[in-house]
Amino acid sequence: YAFDEEGNCANSQIIEDSIEVVKLELMEGSYRVVALSGISDDYAIPDKPTSTSSILLENTAGAETALMVGKADVKVGVDAETSLEITMTYVVSAIQVSLANIPSDISAVTVSLSPFYSSMSMEGVYGGENQALEMQCELNEEEVWVAETRYVFPGSSSETVFTITMEKETGGADVYSYT
Repeated sequence: YAFDEEGNCANSQIIEDSIEVVKLELMEGSYRVVALSGISDDYAIPDKPTSTSSILLENTAGAETALMVGKADVKVGVDAETSLEITMTYVVSAIQVSLANIPSDISAVTVSLSPFYSSMSMEGVYGGENQALEMQCELNEEEVWVAETRYVFPGSSSETVFTITMEKETGGADVYSYT
């Protein structure tokens, strides 16, 4: 995305193949170019974003892909071709769960972590409603309850609350919470 000085999107391009070249036709002026990588259906981006528009994390299960963002300011001249190199950085946290020594009478394990930011603006400012991440664990062959890696925006508080819910085969559940 190339945003003009007023924050409007002057041009954008979607790259779906690593061999494809990014080429944005821009009028003379100054622009903020924002490159995004790792976008999936888990993230929502407005059809016509501005520089203050937000990328939303769509659900409490986190994202399957890690979002990367790179930004650069560029000044485009009248009759010159301008080249730009942008360094991408991760803007999400990766969360993976492995729980061992869980009693054998447990039939399901859920891990919840909170609070996390639910959005990030094109300018790189985190915000939105506080959000929880809920991860369903599966029992593997080694008798360890595991959840696949999920990605979330960073924590929105100085403390994170971990809640582990263990449902018993006979009914009922044990809930453990740590701050």
